[in-house]
Amino acid sequence: MKAERMSKKADEKRPTSDEHFAMKNKMLDEQIAMQNKMKSILSPEQFNTWKSMKEKHHEKFKERRHERRPDYKRE
Repeated sequence: MKAERMSKKADEKRPTSDEHFAMKNKMLDEQIAMQNKMKSILSPEQFNTWKSMKEKHHEKFKERRHERRPDYKRE
């Protein structure tokens, strides 16, 4: 089972730097679109609350990632 997984992983092609850049841009565009959609739906107070909750969630995720991999340098 483990050998099968390792062979699949070796056969897998990693995205090129251009493909990776395109994926990141697409993700950021989707995040901006989501923020604009939420801004149009929510009141300004609700939008600020939503944004702060989202930031807190992001911080907790970074902490959990650091707990699992303390040598992880990327932020």
